Amino acid sequence: RRTTICSIDSTCTLHTALHAPSSSIPRHARFFANLSTLKNFQGYFEQIDLLVILVAAAIHDVGHPATNNDFMVKTKSDLALRYHDTAVLENFHLATAFELMRDRNIPLLDHYLPSPPVTSLRRRIVEIVLGTDMAVHKSKVEEMVMVAKRNSNRQDIDKRQLEQYLVHTADIGHPLRPVEQHKEWAERVTEEFFAQGDREKELGFTPISLFDREIAPGMGKGQLGFLKFVVQAGWDPLCTLMEKKSKMAQLYLNRNLKAWEALAAEEEAAAAAAAAGTDSSG
Repeated sequence: RRTTICSIDSTCTLHTALHAPSSSIPRHARFFANLSTLKNFQGYFEQIDLLVILVAAAIHDVGHPATNNDFMVKTKSDLALRYHDTAVLENFHLATAFELMRDRNIPLLDHYLPSPPVTSLRRRIVEIVLGTDMAVHKSKVEEMVMVAKRNSNRQDIDKRQLEQYLVHTADIGHPLRPVEQHKEWAERVTEEFFAQGDREKELGFTPISLFDREIAPGMGKGQLGFLKFVVQAGWDPLCTLMEKKSKMAQLYLNRNLKAWEALAAEEEAAAAAAAAGTDSSG
């Protein structure tokens, strides 16, 4: 059984074995390092915190089937039934990862410190991975906006809440990378969405427009919406917390926004020209 990469190789273009090591983990590590060097966060994190977040980031999509929770639920998959249609994939990733650690005798969370107990570390990892479910994105963002506003003393911020947010933001944070790197991951996620849409049609379902390659908005328009309404909104409170350490990530995000704006304009112009040609020929 292949559990360290997605289980459907032909359609899995985003959630491959590269997703965590080349995308989520490096971004999280930068977030963690940048916050740790700020005066307001001096002494806030401990080494054990880094272990928790790194393990969570590493396992958060293990065994991904290249479809989303909605697909699992509507097709009444075994996993959806097992996890009662709630955070289906996130629960599956957690169970798979901890089963692997047990079966291969890899006690990643064992340590020789007097505290915290391993059960507490495992609970934190569970909370972090469950927090990557996009169904809770909006509420997570709203909560973190208030956290950033209310806690002028950053030491008062709930660490468990912040660590969940760091991993979630890193998970969807490829727009915070240089344009070419971001573009590659954007193309990967788009193709994975389309592959799911194809499967939904084969099964007699009607995919949402974003997953339907025949009617989906152009790449420029689609990514522009994702960056503006999902990534930027989620990044803003973390950007506030990171202060001057957020400049590079914000620079990349701005460049990516401009790139998609330019492509969206080209797509709109091409569509207008095509419509004009149709009208004149008719």
